[in-house]
Amino acid sequence: MFRLSLMPVLQKRETGRFTVFYFSSFVEAEALVEGLRSAPTVDAGGRGGIRVMEAGGQKLAVRAYRHGGLFRAFTRSLYLDGRRAISEGETMANLAGKGVRVAAPFAAVVERVFIVKRLYLVTLFEEGAVSLLEYMKTATGSARARAMEGLAGLLRQLEQAGVCHKDLHFQNVLVTREGRLMLLDFDRAVRKDLLRKDVESMVRRLWRFADKMAWQGRLSVDGTEKALFMKEYERLSGSDVSRCAAGRGLRIPLRRLAWRIESLFGKRGGKKQRPARKTGKEKVR
Repeated sequence: MFRLSLMPVLQKRETGRFTVFYFSSFVEAEALVEGLRSAPTVDAGGRGGIRVMEAGGQKLAVRAYRHGGLFRAFTRSLYLDGRRAISEGETMANLAGKGVRVAAPFAAVVERVFIVKRLYLVTLFEEGAVSLLEYMKTATGSARARAMEGLAGLLRQLEQAGVCHKDLHFQNVLVTREGRLMLLDFDRAVRKDLLRKDVESMVRRLWRFADKMAWQGRLSVDGTEKALFMKEYERLSGSDVSRCAAGRGLRIPLRRLAWRIESLFGKRGGKKQRPARKTGKEKVR
């Protein structure tokens, strides 16, 4: 099994219009870029999708950056510089060096397109892993409970490492074949001394996503499972985040209105479905 070996100084290589910034073991830049160009997309979800390639005997996952928000139709995949991809790779390398379970960063690739850039982040591909969202759909009650406790442990690790994950949710967590959880997608993550409000913000984002998945009929996380998460986090940290478990007042109808608008514009999620009932007899993949 490949073991991540972080470089003390970020290494850089150029080939044609591509600049490669390495965070771990080295593969010739030409081979990396060639694989990046020809790699098939295996997961079209998210803004850019995920491509899988092989280079230097290693299997790698490639994520192309795409803008979100109102102007994404105009800006698409073009950026003024490469700092966004480099910063994300550095954050993940920093976390891996502190023992936090993250997808192992391999390289950031910056492609020059006249005066603007296209960006890519390359990580080691985790064979057989699935997102926590997909895992929770098929897992048994006890496996789901362990996943919630493991997720609380990851949150505590982030807090101790001083990283605020701006988009913590069930699709940015992987479950490996061995049942271990690891974090993905640290785009725009902030490295700082976390305050209580930072942790609460991550927890609220997590449950907002869970509520959205329930509204779309894709996943239901019940109150007992949320309570397990919060109890485990309190055991590890000594802090109570139970007030972050649900929206209050007008928040719930306003969120549902926003989700409805998203579905009308054809964003991921689409038509609302009734949540599937959990029987407790589902098998883990």
